[in-house]
Amino acid sequence: MNELKPFQSAYSRSTTLFSLLLLLTFCLVSYWPLTFHVFSLKNDALNYFLPVRYQVSQSFYNGYFPFWSPYFNLGTPLYGDMQSGVWNPIVQLFSLFGPYTLYTLQIETLLYIFIGGVGMYFLLRQFSIHPLVNLLCATAYMLCGFNNDTCQYLNWTSGSAFLPFVFLFYFRLLQSPSLYAACLFSLFLWLLFVTAYPAEFVITGYMLIAMLLVKTARVQKENRIRFIKKTAGFHGIAILLFICLALPAILSFATFLPLTERGTGANFEDAMSNPLHPLLTVAYVAPLAVFDESRFEITDGLERNSYFGLITFIFFISALITRSKNKFTIFFKYGFILCFIFSLGKPGVLRVIAYYTLPLMNAFRHPAMFKLYSTFFGVILAAFYLQEQAQQTGTAKKHSKVFRMLIFIIAGLGILGLVGDANIYQAIRIIIKGPFNGDTLASVLKTFKASLSFYNLLLISILIQLPFLFYFYRFAIRRFELKKIVYAGILNCMVHATIFTFFTIVKKDRAQYVQDIIDTHSRKDYPIPSLTATLQQNSADGMTYFKEIGTLNMYNKKIGRVDYRITPSNLLVQNNFWFNAPLRERIMQYPLLYKPDTACNLSDKAAMLAPATKKMVFLTDSASINQINHQAAGSVELSINTFTPNSFHFTCTAKDSTLLVLCQNRYPLWQASIDGKKTPIITANSSFMGITIPAGTHTLHVDFRARHILIAFIVNLATLLFLSIFITLYIKKRRMVPEVHPSA
Repeated sequence: MNELKPFQSAYSRSTTLFSLLLLLTFCLVSYWPLTFHVFSLKNDALNYFLPVRYQVSQSFYNGYFPFWSPYFNLGTPLYGDMQSGVWNPIVQLFSLFGPYTLYTLQIETLLYIFIGGVGMYFLLRQFSIHPLVNLLCATAYMLCGFNNDTCQYLNWTSGSAFLPFVFLFYFRLLQSPSLYAACLFSLFLWLLFVTAYPAEFVITGYMLIAMLLVKTARVQKENRIRFIKKTAGFHGIAILLFICLALPAILSFATFLPLTERGTGANFEDAMSNPLHPLLTVAYVAPLAVFDESRFEITDGLERNSYFGLITFIFFISALITRSKNKFTIFFKYGFILCFIFSLGKPGVLRVIAYYTLPLMNAFRHPAMFKLYSTFFGVILAAFYLQEQAQQTGTAKKHSKVFRMLIFIIAGLGILGLVGDANIYQAIRIIIKGPFNGDTLASVLKTFKASLSFYNLLLISILIQLPFLFYFYRFAIRRFELKKIVYAGILNCMVHATIFTFFTIVKKDRAQYVQDIIDTHSRKDYPIPSLTATLQQNSADGMTYFKEIGTLNMYNKKIGRVDYRITPSNLLVQNNFWFNAPLRERIMQYPLLYKPDTACNLSDKAAMLAPATKKMVFLTDSASINQINHQAAGSVELSINTFTPNSFHFTCTAKDSTLLVLCQNRYPLWQASIDGKKTPIITANSSFMGITIPAGTHTLHVDFRARHILIAFIVNLATLLFLSIFITLYIKKRRMVPEVHPSA
């Protein structure tokens, strides 16, 4: 790091503040459809993240902890779903101001993108990268193709937000161990854990271990033991703080995961699904071409784009082929190469080896996700190379050679796009005639996009790059002018981010239109559920506005279920119920709470298919079946007294002892009590809760009890308070030290 010290003094507080404001401006301008709520987010953002966050925020806002959602696949433990946002402090903070809206979700999306740029800025500042170079590369990372692809799948984007901060403070912890570095490292590692896609936490963990091993190996032999002793204490503090912060999430996931379909990991074929198609490397120079739906089917549309700016990419390749003795440059080179190979999935072999040998590497899918890390390392390498050019250290200008090679490649791609397909002329006519036909901007863009082939997209992409290539030749090849290079590079990233927005982030529906549907059909309170309406009746209109807002039951607070599963990791018991078609069709004709007239064995398919003359329950215990059938003649009167997301309180008047079935998924933390005395819960209908009540009038309480989680949450809040006080005092102490300006 000493090689880069000359630019450290260039960072004043005013310079940093101005740079961060510029990054915010670049983010908001590049994503203007989200910034001004012009268009709505699309697909996964509306089908999963918005309705689930709406459930979470509704609970917080109404004074209930979001342990359970009765409207989510006939009941699911929200607090245990790793992607729901219950333990995400940003979601918790937003929920204090009211239930989630589409606008809230779009603000959260922009916040993650901006945080990623800020994190990269401070990480590069740690390496004393020139402020202008830093601004370019932070922008390139912030507006990269990974973020543009995954904006509708928020957990992947939030991973890119906190990754730079995790690396920043772990570097500090290894270079200059201190309590401050340990505290901030644990804080951002926790944020990565509770906000990001779980695989990102696992991959990052392995990279941190690699950094520790490399650093330990590089320490001189006679100093190695002292280094290990010195860092071990701070590592212990960091791990302890992380556990305290993550404790409620860890306890929640530990209960939830073994009971879900993904709790045992992914099989080999699933783990290798969605690799990065090798031809998608064209995205580094011609990114629009990767949005052709017919050519890259093995790679999901959310993981195709590796773009991080044409000018940044040229300097990255230059860094890759330039020999360097800088230990950080070497580390980032290997990091990029390994992550790129991992992203290829099965053809790259490394992902296969890791699947069979490394713990937790068999727990997730999407090898293409590794391109987040190849982008991360690529941007840093570009910064290091540009730094050397700015310092004029005598390093050979490899970018001249790279530029010449790139010109030949781009020329070839341009010719291919020009001769490959003639539909480009039809597409241009759509753009020209659309406004005259009275079409909206969104519909024109959608029609235009749909009419473009791979070759059209390739040609358009090359045409957009041409002025930037000319600019690069003039100010990076003929003569080196850093400011103009940086301006062009930032503009290149902003132009492409804006274009990508219409391919992967927003859809044609205006944000106001979508929010109006939510406002019209949502309930802000928790209405008492009906004990007469059937689950099927409650589900009847569940898919009415699916394309606009997802499943309607998540908003109108009717307990029912549709074919769309909502969550990526459903409870196994619910799968057993839902995928048993005869059982599902029978039970969906019953209300939330019902008294069965007859009991049958769960394996009795004939009974499930028989004409529905009586209400039925399906069990696995023969003794219980006989007892229920013996007592089935008695009548029961049912009423619901109190209802919250985490509790059902009924009054039951029964002529004889009888079984009641509550159509909510059974989970270990549900407890039933009759007149204040605990009573057992059995599994009914493969997934639901069965409770036997004695003759007479009784109060039946079914409550979700998770006091240990609440205690862990208090530990989390106390740790956050401690870290806030400590970090504030540390920063205040540092600010008392006079600032040294470059002129001093």
